Amino acid sequence: MNMSSIKCNIIDWRITAKCNSCCDYCYASDSLPEMSMDVANKIIDSIIKSGCKAVCISGGEPLLNDNAVSIIRQLHNSGISVYLSTNGIEYMKHRCELEKYISKLSLPLDGFDEDSNKINGRKVSYNNKEERISGFQSVIDILDYYENHPHNFAIKIGTVLTSRNLYIDYFKKMYELLKNYSIDLWKIYEFIPEGRGTSNQDELKLSSDALDIFLKEFKQFQDSISNIGKFKCLFATRSMRNSAYFIIQPNGTVIVPVDNGNIGVNEVLIGDLATQDMSYILAEWYKRVSSIKYNANYETRCITRSFAKTHIDKIDKEIIYYLDQNPLQDYAELVSKIKEEHISHDELERRIDKLYSIRAIRHIMPVINVSQFGLEVFLLNLYFKPNSALDSTRIAEILCHDPYIAWVAECYEYNTNESYVIFRISILIENNTKLYERIKYLRSIFGEMLYRYEIDIVPDKYICGQNFLIEKIDNSALSHDHITLDSMRTRLTKKEYSVILAMNSSERLTVDTIAKAASLRKDIVLKIIDELLSRAVINKFQVVLDTNVLGYQCYMFFVKFNSCNSKDLFEEYIKLLPNVTHINTLNTGCWDIDVEIHVDKPETCAQIWTDLENRFADDILDKKLIRIEKDHKFKFLIDSTLKNIEDSIDTRWWKR
Repeated sequence: MNMSSIKCNIIDWRITAKCNSCCDYCYASDSLPEMSMDVANKIIDSIIKSGCKAVCISGGEPLLNDNAVSIIRQLHNSGISVYLSTNGIEYMKHRCELEKYISKLSLPLDGFDEDSNKINGRKVSYNNKEERISGFQSVIDILDYYENHPHNFAIKIGTVLTSRNLYIDYFKKMYELLKNYSIDLWKIYEFIPEGRGTSNQDELKLSSDALDIFLKEFKQFQDSISNIGKFKCLFATRSMRNSAYFIIQPNGTVIVPVDNGNIGVNEVLIGDLATQDMSYILAEWYKRVSSIKYNANYETRCITRSFAKTHIDKIDKEIIYYLDQNPLQDYAELVSKIKEEHISHDELERRIDKLYSIRAIRHIMPVINVSQFGLEVFLLNLYFKPNSALDSTRIAEILCHDPYIAWVAECYEYNTNESYVIFRISILIENNTKLYERIKYLRSIFGEMLYRYEIDIVPDKYICGQNFLIEKIDNSALSHDHITLDSMRTRLTKKEYSVILAMNSSERLTVDTIAKAASLRKDIVLKIIDELLSRAVINKFQVVLDTNVLGYQCYMFFVKFNSCNSKDLFEEYIKLLPNVTHINTLNTGCWDIDVEIHVDKPETCAQIWTDLENRFADDILDKKLIRIEKDHKFKFLIDSTLKNIEDSIDTRWWKR
């Protein structure tokens, strides 16, 4: 075969042979030793260099490998899609970490209830001698959880077809169960006598005649549920998988499964990644792979869930874009701005309700100029040592509840060998002295886990809007709200104070909700808001998004320049980039500026980053790139702000 005719797009990696179940039809063998993390890192490097697009992590049960999360995270951070195939028993323990890094979650379900699942060969697991764990219920619990929690990865259900479930009513009953869940793919696999399954092949294997009859019935059933459009349903025959992929074993050896019909499956050894280069492995694989089957296998496996495609269309993005420009505008005005097609008032309300329900829009907030109330804005990078007793989720919870912290974002830093848990936070506080008192307080909570920190002071910033949502936006249409954080102190009337408080009481911020919460007429509320905007007490209103739900990724560039002029030129240039959402001018010894961008894929970020490096190569002294993994909190009206706002009320009687 011509090596250029096929690319290595997906690799199967069984990272452990250990399993907490023992299914009759399993392809795996429990006799292979587990590789060291050093070997795993070598394999990860080899996979990255191969240009592979996706890796399927399986086992055994992959989550019984102590290094599973680390392996998955490294692959994800290298731009590789990770498909996790797990029986689900251990998943919820690691959910908070795993759901940040995977593109697809594959779960096994072989029946429509506990008994049918067990009859087909899916065994019950035991955590210990006393605790009985249901594999069926573990999967159902995961599906139930993701019905109520937005996620940005695909969910696949896999079912093995054996002689025990070879009748169409069995799969119709399974469909009645699965249609209640937001899965993306249901894939049925013909039993292959491989690994542990060889000992049960006489009982489980299918005769060609019986399989032909079933497939005709299944095709009709498949067509009927495809018309309903709940999820895709595919069937993978034994012949389709023959010579279609290669597998990295738990000990680092690499095999190609070759089906020999009635004889069984021969696992052809083609190399060992613990000692051999990936180029040798690929050369051996090319000799045996079927390009047609491989490409078909890859296409059916790269099912991804994208809210941008599944739930969000171009009109939804326009709604968010124009809503962000003025969240308090009348719906009739908003309807008139939608360019793609005319939508009714009712349709607009339905779409906005949907955007809130899937958490694409988290809330709407006023951007308060906190400097008018005696506060400064400090941005900090916090570096935590990994600690199983206090994981990233718990760290985020503690930071989110701090009354001085307005923004909490969990991050990943590129081009570093440090394995820290990194958070970027914004603290709104009176001065440097108070800031260091707050840092001392955080150290008292986290102890030695808080390894180090970096402080940036923000004298001014640009909020550039959600321009990335609009395709081919003209540079002339780009808007930038410039906020200078050195304003004179202001005083508020009691009515102004009540309006600001009302803005803090509802996620669905409208003139109506503000008026109701403040117990004021709408016309008075509008007049007060105009006054607060004219005095720059409120700089603007902003729609706070969950960009992961929308199908976008968030990155931050940190840059240090060799002169003020270089900084000014850089700033003017990036304001013309539609992907840029925030620009912070910094007053610190480390960095001069940080830039936040939103992109639909990592390649776009790489292009922007490379262009900036090349364009300003002579001007940049130092630089850093981080990715925001999860935005946990973003709100200006926190306790520290509200306290200082309350202290600013003008108590003179004519101001009331």
